[in-house]
Amino acid sequence: MADDTQAAAKVAEDRRKAREAAAKTAQDTLDAQDKERAFNNSEADRRMNQTKPTPTQREIDLARLGAPVLDKEPDGSDPDPSTLTPEDQRKLRDETDKRRASAASGSAPYKTREAAPPKPSAT
Repeated sequence: MADDTQAAAKVAEDRRKAREAAAKTAQDTLDAQDKERAFNNSEADRRMNQTKPTPTQREIDLARLGAPVLDKEPDGSDPDPSTLTPEDQRKLRDETDKRRASAASGSAPYKTREAAPPKPSAT
């Protein structure tokens, strides 16, 4: 009878530890998601704050009056990568990498999943 009680206590303790480990893993995952979300939101805010709508209201007013809009105002957005020279593409990539590295400030607090090759069927 005492062995049954000890075995039950051991099983209960193992289950408690498993629940705590699962809760810690879930919390780590949520923290990593919050960190990534904060970075994405700050990046979106940065882009929104440095750009203007295109076409601008002035350009819309001119077009409505029938005036041709030949010189469009720059909207302040990042350059289109497809129109950049390879050197400019490298600079833009380096700048993006620096922003991402400064936001991450170290290694990611989570492990990524590794995909295993599919197992052959037993048929």
